Amino acid sequence: MTRPWESRGACLKASDRSVFFPEDFGGRQGRRIALAKAFCKRCSVVTECLELALSQGISFGIFGGTTAQERTAMTTYTTNQEVAL
Repeated sequence: MTRPWESRGACLKASDRSVFFPEDFGGRQGRRIALAKAFCKRCSVVTECLELALSQGISFGIFGGTTAQERTAMTTYTTNQEVAL
């Protein structure tokens, strides 16, 4: 399902979209993550992209300027805060 905002994603301008999936590249992840995040910094729909990844529990790739590990940390922190209340 394509969402209306997806057509405005900066990632669509990347000549090599595999940079958004650094998990597939072993030791070269750092450079690919930095490149993907650079696209996200210029993206007008970065918030929508992050919201999608968080709401769908997407556990791979760069979405909304975050890695899967960063998104896991966000949801873990949020869940722990809710439990504490």
